[in-house]
Amino acid sequence: MKKYDLIRRVVMALYRIDQDLRELAMESDLVSLDGLDEFTSATLLGLLRDCDCSWPTVKIVGPKAAHAAVLIARHCDHNVTRQQLFASMMRTVRGALRPGVDPADAAFLMDRICVNLNMPQPYGTQMMTVRTGRSRHAYVFRVRQLQDTVAEVNARRKLVGLPTIDRQIADMYKKYGRKRKKRRMPCT
Repeated sequence: MKKYDLIRRVVMALYRIDQDLRELAMESDLVSLDGLDEFTSATLLGLLRDCDCSWPTVKIVGPKAAHAAVLIARHCDHNVTRQQLFASMMRTVRGALRPGVDPADAAFLMDRICVNLNMPQPYGTQMMTVRTGRSRHAYVFRVRQLQDTVAEVNARRKLVGLPTIDRQIADMYKKYGRKRKKRRMPCT
């Protein structure tokens, strides 16, 4: 088996585990997924080191596995240092994104790191839910703290292929609805 095929297959297996257990957690109101995130992110890091691979880019593993790797990196909120390491692995020595790294994926990870460090986010990809009214099931999506004005952030988002903040929020309502049922909001 070729090295990159192995990386692709393992990343996709980790992604399926990540998503399946998140779905179960939402159905059962399980609060912490730190153990899962530790396992998947540590396994991804070990795999990349063992295979001497800087980052699983689209060219190396294909678009699905490349996106899955970033999702695993985003989910290890319990270990911001590891998130920062993953973010640095996506870049060349000069700081530019490696060819084959989706700029939108990199933006989501950068914002996640900023939120975890209580810093304003440059791309505005990380949202929170805010309860509205008396019902604990009614909520609205709000963007977390921004580095700049909404107009400036939207201009930056456009450069990396992301929709506007308003469009992202509208898409989230389409996907998750306007009322929480029994399920918690997924961690994306």
